[in-house]
This record gives sequence, C-alpha cells and structure tokens, in this order.
Amino acid sequence: MHMNSYEKYISHHFGNLHPAQTIHREYRRYLRYYNANIIPLLPKDKSCSILEIGPGMGHFLYCLKQNGYTNVSAVDVSPECVTFCHKMGFTFVKEAHGLKYLQQVEQCFDVICMFDVIEHFPKGHIFILLEYCRKKLTQNGLLLIKTLNAGQPFLGMSNYYSDITHQTAFTCSSLMEVLRLCEFSRVKCIGINLYVFYLNPFNYLAALCAVLISVFFKLYFTLHSRGMKYREIFTKDIMAIGQP
Repeated sequence: MHMNSYEKYISHHFGNLHPAQTIHREYRRYLRYYNANIIPLLPKDKSCSILEIGPGMGHFLYCLKQNGYTNVSAVDVSPECVTFCHKMGFTFVKEAHGLKYLQQVEQCFDVICMFDVIEHFPKGHIFILLEYCRKKLTQNGLLLIKTLNAGQPFLGMSNYYSDITHQTAFTCSSLMEVLRLCEFSRVKCIGINLYVFYLNPFNYLAALCAVLISVFFKLYFTLHSRGMKYREIFTKDIMAIGQP
C-alpha cells in the first residue's frame, strides 16, 4: 500500500470509527476493553518498557497511563495520527514506519504491541517485521498482536475489506503458524472479549448469544475436519501471544 494512504488516515478512515470530538468518552470506554483483554497479560512491573507500533488515536496509550505504566514508547506511520496523539498529551509518539524503527532502534523492550496493525503489511514484510520484533524483545519479553479474525464466518471478510489498506488476513491457526516460523516460543492465540464496553443486561445477553453461536460453529466445522478437533476461535478479533 502506498504510504500516502496513511497521511490522512484519521480523516479518511479512522475518524469515521472514532470521532475526534468524543475521543475522551471513547478513551474511557476502551479503558474497560483493554483492562479486560490486555492489561492482565502485561508484566506487573509498571516500569517495564513497552513499545506500541501503530497507536492510532491513542486509546491504548491512555489505558497504559491510567494503569500506571510509565516507560512507554510508540511509533505510527501516519503523521495525522502522530499529531493527534501529541494533542492528547502523548508527546513521546514518533512518526516512523514500524519495521524501519525496529531496524534502527538500539533499545530492547519488555513488551511490543501491535493492535490492528499486522493486517496492513504484505506477507513478505510480515516475516521480516516479526523477526525484528523477536530481536528487539528482552529475554523474557512479550509480543502481543491483535488482528481481525478471518475465521469468523459472519464478519471475517467484511472486516478485512472494510479498510483499503488491509493486505493480509489471519485465522488463529495461521497467526500462530507465522509466529512459530519466526521462532517465537510459547505461542498461543486467544479470542478478544468485546462485551465489556457497556454494563447493561442486553450486553450480557449478547455475550451469551455469541457463546452459543461459537459452540455451533465449532460443532459445524468439526464435522468437516475429517475427524480432527477443530481448534479455531470465532470471536471478531483474535490475539496472538509469543515470547523470543
């Protein structure tokens, strides 16, 4: 994808999903989301070094700040996103291509995060990107990759084609495979819980429906897996976790 596609990424795409005029309210909503899905995976040491590649409009940076993490770095290829993050007080965000930054930075990090980023890379670049992620992690470091789930029968392809800059889609199986090929260890994939944004009875009902639909999908796909246990996850988004 041509780099010009990211120059006005908020104006052309991101801002339609996350209106700038309500960003503070969104930060608070997404705080529940990240507290439920991401924060339990992070080191308890609040001084650990964390790099986020592609912070976008700063939702996760806000979460890290609220949870007391102080040693945070971030890079984004979109100048518009960088400017927006600076306005929100995250002045440490740098404008840089994630892969180029990893190739040049001397520091190693305890955690490297990429949320809704890896799908923007072509397959050939993904292997190089992940290899540099592994090299730039500390000995007991952690790589967290969240992406859309191409294995979700209803939403997978719709989510993939919702952004013209998407170039690669993953299921849990293929995401774990690429991490293992890049020599990550203790690789696992988990589903992302979306039913944490609102605290009302309808939210819990939706969560129950999602569980029942997932059970149906697992049974259906198992019947077509030649007797093998079907291990895919059917949440809208998935997260891979790996260590060097």
